[in-house]
Amino acid sequence: MISAKPETTETKDRERPAAGWVFYDGDCRLCQASVARFEPWLGPRGFLFVPLQSAWAREKLGMAEGDPLLEMIVLTRDGQRFGGADAVLHLASAVPGVRPFAWLAGLPGARRLSHWTYRRIAERRHCAAGACALPGASSGRPRARWMRHVTPVVPAAIVLAAGAAWPPWVWMWSLALAVFFGCKLAMWIDRAGVFCGQPLRRRGGFLFLWVGMDPRPFLRDGPPSLQVAAGDWLRGGVGVFLGLALLLFGVPAAAEWDPLAAGWAGMIGLTALLHFGLFHWLAMAWRTAGVPVEPIMNRPLRSRGLGEFWSRRWNLGFTDLANRLVFEPLWRKTGPAGATLVVFAVSGLVHELVISIPARGGHGGPLAYFLLQGGGVLLERSRVGKRHLHGWA
Repeated sequence: MISAKPETTETKDRERPAAGWVFYDGDCRLCQASVARFEPWLGPRGFLFVPLQSAWAREKLGMAEGDPLLEMIVLTRDGQRFGGADAVLHLASAVPGVRPFAWLAGLPGARRLSHWTYRRIAERRHCAAGACALPGASSGRPRARWMRHVTPVVPAAIVLAAGAAWPPWVWMWSLALAVFFGCKLAMWIDRAGVFCGQPLRRRGGFLFLWVGMDPRPFLRDGPPSLQVAAGDWLRGGVGVFLGLALLLFGVPAAAEWDPLAAGWAGMIGLTALLHFGLFHWLAMAWRTAGVPVEPIMNRPLRSRGLGEFWSRRWNLGFTDLANRLVFEPLWRKTGPAGATLVVFAVSGLVHELVISIPARGGHGGPLAYFLLQGGGVLLERSRVGKRHLHGWA
């Protein structure tokens, strides 16, 4: 990080701030941008930013000339020292709005993940033209591919263990969000190298402002704005209208007749509101901004078979994730049929985790459903299916 205030002097470095000093890599452009972004938040709370390259900083920290700059360091006024991810969490705890995230990231399993993530970012902080190099760091080490499979499990395991005493609906949504962001991080790890050199708005947009799992649209330089027809905006509006109508009026009316009908109305209404409404609008907004994303729901009622429905029409975010992390690594070993069944089994297990466990009932139903769908896809692709079932199944 470069100082947001280049005029920082040795005299200013020696000031005794109310909270402490934040020492950062003054030759790193990512670090410079981070200081410019966060100094207005942390400066008024008593933190002074000092580049590690200054002689005073090295003397203060006991660093010799030539020692590698491997991590950010926070030194409090009372002498406590935090490095790397611990430094980030200490700073986050100083800002009221993000304290809950700092607390969650400090949990045992999450802490290990946060340290691993910080190291990965630190090793690749010197990025130019898509290539990363940090002298003295282990950037030449083979990429830990297995981490992209472990990463989605860690947040879900933490919420699964912590949420047993929570209300079921809170537990369910927390598990869903944990799985979602874990999968996002896994796809980020998978594409970590190509993200180097990308603007912060592109990286942050993929991680936090998009529901799809394919990062490739955020890596392309397209026209400033892609053409979006008025009908595309209207299609999203129809989803929002139908979803709100079902949630506000359909669910109460159905509840007076049958609780199961109310559940179905709520599920369909929520799917219409989010997947066919708000998420569709989000895709159109990104396209208007020049990012060529596609809606995650691609007119599923036009499907001509199960294979097309699951691979090209329904929830394309999961399709991108499953293809990259499950199907592609397996199909050479098990063949397309075996890899396809594993993909559907994984989908069933995820639904078991997010639905059956918080509901404390219905165990095995989602897994059986998705295995049935996988069997239907394989049957449709078989010789018999191609001859007699194509389009009908």
